[in-house]
Amino acid sequence: MLTVVYAHDSLADLGFQTQTFADNHLDVEMLTTNGLDSPEAVRTLKRADVILMGAHQPMSAMQLAGLPMLKMISVIGVGFDKIDIQAASACGIWVSNTPDYGMDEVSNHAVMMLLVQARGFATTSMDMRNGIWNAGVIRPTVRLLGQTVGIIGLGRIGKTAARKLNGFGLRVIAYDPHIPSWEFGFVDATSVSLDTLLKESDYITLHAPHTAETNHIINNDTLALMKPTACLINTARGGLVDEAALLDALNHERLRGACLDVLSIEPPPMDHPVLGALMRHPRVHATPHTAYYSEQGIRDMRVKSAENIVAWARQGKPKTPVNTPKAG
Repeated sequence: MLTVVYAHDSLADLGFQTQTFADNHLDVEMLTTNGLDSPEAVRTLKRADVILMGAHQPMSAMQLAGLPMLKMISVIGVGFDKIDIQAASACGIWVSNTPDYGMDEVSNHAVMMLLVQARGFATTSMDMRNGIWNAGVIRPTVRLLGQTVGIIGLGRIGKTAARKLNGFGLRVIAYDPHIPSWEFGFVDATSVSLDTLLKESDYITLHAPHTAETNHIINNDTLALMKPTACLINTARGGLVDEAALLDALNHERLRGACLDVLSIEPPPMDHPVLGALMRHPRVHATPHTAYYSEQGIRDMRVKSAENIVAWARQGKPKTPVNTPKAG
């Protein structure tokens, strides 16, 4: 019998996971904790063969060293940047995520944000709510057809977004050094350098993972290459953007606007000198990390996180691993 500890601090319904285990005839003792850090949680986690945890939860090398029974971490979500992957691999621990559960939802959210910015929807909608009829507030608005959208990160979600954006008659360019050039053609995107993408794009949408390589990929230097009429869209990870640099660019009108679903601190403290100012900025439109969400997406995320455990138990390797652990 496997001992699986559900250490997520929300999404407490385990029905989809337990049903997946039952359907695959996997004998599991399911335990739950409220997070990872309390003394009670640590005592329970020490019994775990597998931990089910959220993408936003940190797991340090010190924490991993204190869990001698642990053989696998199954992340319920896409992100795994808060787990010390190197330490997990050194300890012989598999880490998996669910990278293909929310492709439609996140790409739709990015497209929606682009359209909101392009058509001035948020401003005019708020004006109407306040009894203001001012059609001129969206001027000047440039026709979307023929403009250029740049996609940073052409993985599953980036490709899905590219297919949809092509339908609006946009020119789609993309930067992803980890994708072979021939894959860009599948979604009618042109492979370009990062500098070219920044200089030529009217809209830039981020779909890259947060890694050491991509941390603050949007910063003072890269923002300086962008058109002052461009808009930045981030539905990926807050750490991709140097938010202080973004705020400075907006304040000095070196950027038309930003649409943000993710931030470096969630929820953002409204008294934070940078995040609070971004949330109140008239040219920033934000949503509370909801791009991933749909009822079907939540189901897929939970089922896929359990299927990773089933695959590891049956075949010695999860379906979607993010590391290759050191052999024990």
